[in-house]
Amino acid sequence: MIQTGADGYLKTGADRIGKCRNIKLNISKGTLRTTKQGDVDETFIPGLRSTTGSGVLFYDPADLVATSFLNSILGDSRVPSTQVELVLSRARSKSLKFNIILTEVGISLAYGEAQACDISFQVSGSIQGVF
Repeated sequence: MIQTGADGYLKTGADRIGKCRNIKLNISKGTLRTTKQGDVDETFIPGLRSTTGSGVLFYDPADLVATSFLNSILGDSRVPSTQVELVLSRARSKSLKFNIILTEVGISLAYGEAQACDISFQVSGSIQGVF
């Protein structure tokens, strides 16, 4: 089944935060050098993985779950990450769960359009689920 941008939404726990558009996850894995003196070629082993993401979130400004999530960027910087689930398909057969820290929230409202905001985040820890 092909997934479209109409399928995705973000939730925390059992509560839906909002629909998603243009969600992007950047997963990178570092390397650690294992080369020793006398080697001719460099050798490496896998290192730490890091994930960042961004996207557009459509939400209802009267929804306390959504506004609380977005306002978390205003809180104390020592507040731990929030566990979210990115649902990729309407049948919920494809989803990813991970902890995030919001790093950017850009709110805009155009006449006649749904309330939307750009978000960027840093994933803290591993990602559970399948693409």
